[in-house]
Amino acid sequence: MTEDEVVDFVYSALQSGKGDIDDLNRVRITNSTSDANGLGDLIGTWDFDLFKDDSRWNTHPGFMVDVAGGVRPDIIVRSKSGENRILIEAKGATGLRTPMETSQVVRYFLHLLCTSLQTPNENTVAIRRAILMAAPEEWYSDTKNA
Repeated sequence: MTEDEVVDFVYSALQSGKGDIDDLNRVRITNSTSDANGLGDLIGTWDFDLFKDDSRWNTHPGFMVDVAGGVRPDIIVRSKSGENRILIEAKGATGLRTPMETSQVVRYFLHLLCTSLQTPNENTVAIRRAILMAAPEEWYSDTKNA
């Protein structure tokens, strides 16, 4: 599966699953640091805006320029309150940028921590924050990616 195919699959699942936890949970999450097992566990029935490979992902373009500069997630789930809540990086054949500590995933993680609330006001958003890697199973069999 190519990176574009991974992006299209996840993006399509997010679009069609809006508002349906079970449908969103068809996209499984493994090797998580939380109790989330699928996208539905992170999003619930909350409404969201969806961006695919879009430079508008960075709602704070003048902030953390050295961290976020020049990279953008493949898919962004933004709550209706305007916060990016889930950033998804897709991979096909290529690995993460090296060295690991400056990879795009680390950059997204730091940016998300600094530009969103851990526990947002429940009246505006309840989508959980997450940085996700989306890749075919064989991508993870490479020890550099696992």
